[in-house]
Amino acid sequence: MLEEPLEPTRDLRDYLDVLRRRRRPMLIVVVLLFAAAALAAVLWPPTYQSTGTILIQEQEVPPNLVQSTVTSYAMQRVQVITQRVMTRANLVRLIDKYHLYADRRDTDTTEQLVDRMRKDIGVQPISADVIDPRTGQPTKATIAFTLSFEGSSPGKVQRVANELTSLYLAENIKTRTEKATDAYSFLRGEAKRLKAHLNKLDQKIATLEQHNLNRLPQVQDVNLQLVARADRDLTDSETQIRAFEGQRVYLMGQLAGMNPYTPLAGANGRPALEPVEQLRLLRSQYVNASAEYGARYPDVVRLRRQIKALEKKTGLPPDVDEQKAELRRARLELTRDQAKYSDRYPDVVRLKKKVTALEAAIAKAGKSGKGAGAASANASAGASAKPTNPAYITLKAQLDRVDSQVKAYRLQAVRLKAKITRIDKRLMETPEVARRYEALRLDRNATAKQYQLLLAKQTDAAIAQQLEQDQKGERFVLIDPPQLPERPIEPNRLAILLLGFVLSLGGGVGTAATLESMDRSVRGVKGVVAILEAPPLAAIPYMENEADQARRRHRRRMTWIAWIAVIVAALLLVQFFWIPLDVLWFRVLNKFNGTFG
Repeated sequence: MLEEPLEPTRDLRDYLDVLRRRRRPMLIVVVLLFAAAALAAVLWPPTYQSTGTILIQEQEVPPNLVQSTVTSYAMQRVQVITQRVMTRANLVRLIDKYHLYADRRDTDTTEQLVDRMRKDIGVQPISADVIDPRTGQPTKATIAFTLSFEGSSPGKVQRVANELTSLYLAENIKTRTEKATDAYSFLRGEAKRLKAHLNKLDQKIATLEQHNLNRLPQVQDVNLQLVARADRDLTDSETQIRAFEGQRVYLMGQLAGMNPYTPLAGANGRPALEPVEQLRLLRSQYVNASAEYGARYPDVVRLRRQIKALEKKTGLPPDVDEQKAELRRARLELTRDQAKYSDRYPDVVRLKKKVTALEAAIAKAGKSGKGAGAASANASAGASAKPTNPAYITLKAQLDRVDSQVKAYRLQAVRLKAKITRIDKRLMETPEVARRYEALRLDRNATAKQYQLLLAKQTDAAIAQQLEQDQKGERFVLIDPPQLPERPIEPNRLAILLLGFVLSLGGGVGTAATLESMDRSVRGVKGVVAILEAPPLAAIPYMENEADQARRRHRRRMTWIAWIAVIVAALLLVQFFWIPLDVLWFRVLNKFNGTFG
């Protein structure tokens, strides 16, 4: 069975031998890298920062008494103010005013310089744990913020930071005042608009009331009462008309049987009638008797004989006009009675017969053609002469008064019907007018409420505007103005040196490891074992000569010189970039005295 090859193992001595063999290139790399770090720490330009602290102070007047028009969060307003302050015009003005970035003006554009300045300006909020007054829950609130500026010149940094702080304070006042003024102006404009709209609605309502005074819903009950009263009056008028019509028919019947030119009584106390008047009276009695009895009834026959005898005696034909008037009266009475009674009622039957008899008499007189001229002559004679019969005059006066009453009541009925028609039209138009009136009224009430609410808001906005003008609201207070920076914030030269020292050591060790891995030389017993895979029988040690000893002494001296140079360089760096050595020495002594004293 074959034996496995021996694997060489390395211990600490082997690694120390490697470092000893590669100390020169390793030292060169360490020195070069540390020198580069030292140069970076020395040549890196310093950056100074000047910082001011601005407190966000609450308004002096309690918010429950005066409500501010600026309701955004504090940090939100800070961001808005930052955008307004860091405009291109403001930053270019600051760059030109303080001659910032003089070493870059020949190579960078204006936009690049402005972007660089925006990066050099820092705004950091300062928050605190507070209790929200609205919810009572703990929350984070921004109570202040810091404003800083970075640059290469301490004096310029402080001046620029001070001016930026002033711009923030002024912009905050300007922003809050503008918001309060804009809110007041907006509310005032809205109030004027609503006032104009309210006046327009009042004018429309007044016009509607003026043109529809009797159609408004407020007077609907009055219109209903007027209609009811007019209906009652119309019913009374029609009743009166019917009553006076009946009286008129009665009076006309009385007048028809009376001679207007004969006295009421003779010397013996009995009526003294003229033949013509007797003929007229007999004709009237004949018509009435014919309506009640048959043509062979003794009274009807007697009246017919008397009429014929008087017609021969007077030579007058039948009076057709008088018969026609009597026919009209009979028909009027028949119509009135038919409306009250049935066709078998005695009066209705009598009046039908009377109408039939009058129509037959008129038809007979029309065939003879002799009565028209005589009737006209009699009518003319009667018209030219004044009645002398007192009873006739009295009845005629009563008839005239009845005719006047009928005419008046008829005229009143016409007026009442027209009035009822007008009021009915008003009542029909009332719902539409009510709808328009209610719409205008609701719009007017809603507008009035909005106007009153807007007036209250306008008053609050005016108070809030005065609050901002007097700077009694929430404001920015500079509690820590920017100071002249005493030390730069960067670079951290000591950290650069320490980091450079660590990196230089790492680079040297890495260089040594790299060179050792690339070297194929055989050194020592382990190297022989690694190649031959068998241990040697004996090992002859290396014998130094004088040259080797001289080289070793020279390397030792150079090593000491290098270490001394490194220590001196480190002390110089501490002296110039961290703390003076005498101060450091006294601090160390004080620390040891305090520890062991």
